[in-house]
Amino acid sequence: MANRSDYALRPVTVDDSSLLLKWRNSDSVRKYMYTDHLIGEAEHVVWLDRMLADSTSSYLIFEVKGRPVGLVNVVDVNAIDSTCSWGFYIGENDAPSGIGAIMELLALEFIFNSLLINEIYCEVFAFNRAVIKLHKKFGFKEMDIEKQVHKNDVCESVVSLKLNKDDWNSCRKRIESIVFR
Repeated sequence: MANRSDYALRPVTVDDSSLLLKWRNSDSVRKYMYTDHLIGEAEHVVWLDRMLADSTSSYLIFEVKGRPVGLVNVVDVNAIDSTCSWGFYIGENDAPSGIGAIMELLALEFIFNSLLINEIYCEVFAFNRAVIKLHKKFGFKEMDIEKQVHKNDVCESVVSLKLNKDDWNSCRKRIESIVFR
């Protein structure tokens, strides 16, 4: 049984730099990212500095009992339209099973309750069926947008999804009861 108090999101800091670089360069993360080349230290530092200075984004470390295991990113926050895009990944290969659902729940609570967003967008490679299925359990709906990304010398299809606050509120309690039994 998962105890909510064992899980937290906290802002990324400069101290997380080496951990984030390790995660970003791991095969288990890169295969699901648009950028799939090995990232050098200089490129990573530029990304981290840009990310920490971006007022339209929130980058959060997901922790289990104080141990960092993944990253949540909320980008393109538009306060006027009350929209954003988001994504996440688990960086530690030995993270507990089922952790993605807890991570998604905390991320959505942060986005809707702290950032006061009304509609969230995300993109997932079509081959990543597990994450698409997870998003749909959380109320996300597929959008009728066709997109391809060139990855590993192949054009991969991307699935675009969205979730609005009303749909989230209608399924939030059910999701919580499943995630935190």
